[in-house]
Amino acid sequence: MQQQLKNERLYYLDWLRVFAVLLLIPFHTGMIFVPWDFHIKNTVTSTGISIINSFIDNWHMPLFFLLAGASTWFALKKRPPAAYIKERFLRLIVPLVFGVFVIVPPQTFYERIQKSGFSGNYLDFYSHLLNGFYPKGNFTWNHLWFLLYLFIISVSVLPLILSWKSGRGASFLESFCAWLAKGRRIFLLFVPLAIIQMTLKVAFPGPQNIVSDWARILFMTFIFLYGILFYTFPWFGESLQRNLGVAFTGGMAIFAFFIILYFSG
Repeated sequence: MQQQLKNERLYYLDWLRVFAVLLLIPFHTGMIFVPWDFHIKNTVTSTGISIINSFIDNWHMPLFFLLAGASTWFALKKRPPAAYIKERFLRLIVPLVFGVFVIVPPQTFYERIQKSGFSGNYLDFYSHLLNGFYPKGNFTWNHLWFLLYLFIISVSVLPLILSWKSGRGASFLESFCAWLAKGRRIFLLFVPLAIIQMTLKVAFPGPQNIVSDWARILFMTFIFLYGILFYTFPWFGESLQRNLGVAFTGGMAIFAFFIILYFSG
């Protein structure tokens, strides 16, 4: 019975992933109507949509990376490292290449029409697709940055994950995570994220081009590792359920404070 429960699929993870993907549609549509920069802009912006998108932006992409970390934990239980890397390549890099040449260019095309006064047709634009990197050029992965970043993070932390699985450092990690899951200590997981934001965000603010985006890369790497640890040690699940009310209340209060600061300039 215990083995059956271990192998049982956690459907709530699938539904969270579906929810996160579907949320991309209203979020990116709403970006047309917010006051900050985006590829395509409406002349009239919306305060309400700005608040909604600000709220979503704080946890939407971290949710993706958290779920990816959880998926990695399940994948490495069934696959050797070489098979895992091959699977990551096929599921992330192949769609990325397809998207860069098929899905992304129309967005850049319309952006050039609105912001740069481009007057040619799509074939005229596409013939210059490889003439430099965005924003000066037309070649970009735009919103598909998630696929590239996830591949880089998945492969780069693999030796660390394997060391946990092999037992090297696993005893200390288990003891530390057991301590971290007691009481309210799970909230200490915010400390590395806060340090990253406070020390690297100004120097490496992005955009998502890898070179100038180290704050986001390290931030998402920690979130990814949290997704692994949450499913490596069952105590975290109990701690998350126990602290759900505190997390929700605290999160909403912090977001309200953020909105006050933002709209007060």
